[in-house]
Amino acid sequence: MNTETLDTTAGTAGRRMFPKTFPSAVGLLAAGLLAPSLASAQLFSDVPGLSTAGQNALVTHFDARVGVSVNGTGGVTAWEGRDGNGNVVVTANRSGNNGFNTANNVQDESDSNNNITHNASKGSLTFTENNVYETAHLYTEMDGLLSGGAVTIFWKGFYSGSNPQGNGTLGRYAYNLTAGEIDELNGGMNHQRRNAAENVGGFFSLADGTSGETELGDSISDQNDVSTVYRSVYDMGATSATVDFFGNGTDLNISSPGNGTIFGSTAQPNLYIGTFSFPVWYDTASNQPSASTNGGFSFIGEMEQLIIFEGTLSPSDISAVESYLSAIPEPGSAGLWISIAAVVWTALGRRRLAK
Repeated sequence: MNTETLDTTAGTAGRRMFPKTFPSAVGLLAAGLLAPSLASAQLFSDVPGLSTAGQNALVTHFDARVGVSVNGTGGVTAWEGRDGNGNVVVTANRSGNNGFNTANNVQDESDSNNNITHNASKGSLTFTENNVYETAHLYTEMDGLLSGGAVTIFWKGFYSGSNPQGNGTLGRYAYNLTAGEIDELNGGMNHQRRNAAENVGGFFSLADGTSGETELGDSISDQNDVSTVYRSVYDMGATSATVDFFGNGTDLNISSPGNGTIFGSTAQPNLYIGTFSFPVWYDTASNQPSASTNGGFSFIGEMEQLIIFEGTLSPSDISAVESYLSAIPEPGSAGLWISIAAVVWTALGRRRLAK
């Protein structure tokens, strides 16, 4: 077997500081490693430790590194949800508007504000808000993808610590998976940060459908603007429901809804990403936004990944998914450069062994 060594002889005119394989390694990097956001979303390949049962439970996987469409000014118009092999199963399209134009007493139906933008280099969607009545979000029906029962949802990203509109008493919703056209009485399987106390929480419907209740857990203010892996388990019973929320594997101690409380049906649900619901609720007499609701509970922050499973996962599957999400390196981070160095070193070694 031939091996290649570095020529370190001082004063040699043709001295080479790198092996011949180095340019090939540089080419490998240029082909995509320096742009990890271009990687394909194929969860079964990315999480080889996921069991067969876990694979069968996967409903859809939104990965902001792929499948994001934008308009001519950079606003997100769609985000594809994929199966474990990377095939598109749903597409969440932009819905909502720029809020209520009080000067003209009408809704601003345009998307000119670009409230949702794509950071391609990071592989994330950024959600912002310019007024409290904006309802821009992503929406898709989930017909036929769920049969009802328990649901486990992972998402990676963060809630922003800023609150430019001062909407301090309402929750900011990262997502809501719920049945039908919802209103303020109907909750679902959702994840929010309550602004005033910055507690994690969710809003859930009562069984009779006439009212709902918000349940809160621990404060997550220390996770503001910090990429975090969140996991939520919603376990529906015939007349009761339990919820468990986690952040980076730590129990966030959310209270479960009381007896007689259920979630919206999960058999034919709708998925709202970046809000609780649409539209903004209006006072029918004045045709103006209701002062009591003051907006669409829009998400302010970033979302990198959203993964939905039907049922509850085994501890080993939970560990596999959370390890995958935690290990996705941020561009410019030490973890990314370590990963790049490891691939280069492997490429060099393989070329040498092949000689």
